[in-house]
Amino acid sequence: MSQFASNTCTREEFDQLMVLVGDMEDDEGLTEEMSRYWDKIQFNGSISPEWKERFVILQKESVRREQVAGPAVAPRRVILRKWIAAAAVVITLAGGYFVQQRNGETIRGKADVVKTKEPAVPVEPGRNRALLTLADGSVIGLDTSARGKIATQGGVKIIKGEEGEILYYSDRQKTPEAGFNTIVTPKGGKYCVVLSDGTKVWLNAASSIRFPAGFENGVREVVLTGEAFFEVTKSCGKPFHVRAGNISVEVLGTKFNINAYREEGRISTTLVQGKIRVSKPADGSSSQGLLLKPGRQANLADNGTLTVDQSPHIDEVLAWKNGVFNFVNTPVPEILREIARWYDLEIIYDGGTPDKRLTGTFSRNVGLDQLTEMLRYAGINMRIDKKRLLILRN
Repeated sequence: MSQFASNTCTREEFDQLMVLVGDMEDDEGLTEEMSRYWDKIQFNGSISPEWKERFVILQKESVRREQVAGPAVAPRRVILRKWIAAAAVVITLAGGYFVQQRNGETIRGKADVVKTKEPAVPVEPGRNRALLTLADGSVIGLDTSARGKIATQGGVKIIKGEEGEILYYSDRQKTPEAGFNTIVTPKGGKYCVVLSDGTKVWLNAASSIRFPAGFENGVREVVLTGEAFFEVTKSCGKPFHVRAGNISVEVLGTKFNINAYREEGRISTTLVQGKIRVSKPADGSSSQGLLLKPGRQANLADNGTLTVDQSPHIDEVLAWKNGVFNFVNTPVPEILREIARWYDLEIIYDGGTPDKRLTGTFSRNVGLDQLTEMLRYAGINMRIDKKRLLILRN
């Protein structure tokens, strides 16, 4: 354990330690020694402030669950969970972690790691990539375009900014052109666009947004597929509308996220700041929708039911925009779908879908080989075959 505390243990030593921890029952001596080494790791300055914050969150969650489970099992399991989190931090090359959760309980089992050759060309994470289709049908590759003005439509200039974002500038002396533009991000892509009214939109992978080059007659409406985060500029008397699948979101000026991927089986709208109304266009009137408060999430299921989640995991919802993956007791298939979109992969299940939930966080900038290493330690059998990720039976 001294090698672990000093971050010098080998992979073999780490595996031996995890077997010991996983088999631990009520050995008070071992518990006390682990606790002492935990304190040494926690306060020796070797853990970054970011990871200390994550540990605090894990500890609070552990304490909450153990209060429900009862005091008899709390001390050993809390120590165990602390060590699992710390161990994952030390061992993963990417600085992320995954732990399994079953019925609300964090567990650690020996992973059946598949020894395979890594792909000849490593699969890299996504990056800024998108195509812009103008009103006249011409297409511009935004990731390959030079900085500066890339097009003009009526009284609107389209400019690629210094950070690669696309900005629409309206000439107030001219009438904006009513033609619609579309920005599409592929799998493995993302992009940011600033609309002519100043509204900022971040597009996730495999998403698109259709919008007018310049807003006319006080009408501000865009159409979204996939996922995007909106930072809407407030404009008196000019509400902003987003249509995504079977929902319509009315906005006066706010920050919110919409996840409308068809494969997720629901459309989720999460409000971060301000006020929005979420409704189904079929209702015929936006007044029939749900008025959201900050920190709430509206979910429209495939069966048409519209409900509100009073306490969604906001960090998990916004993780993609902040450059990380963040999962909280998330089903493995949902995790794999998000990974597939970001790494431009095809997921193939060979032997059934894993019935597991995982909690974990890591950077979206890691290579696929590092990510699959973390998933294997969490007990997910897999094999990389070019642009396919084969999920194997355990």
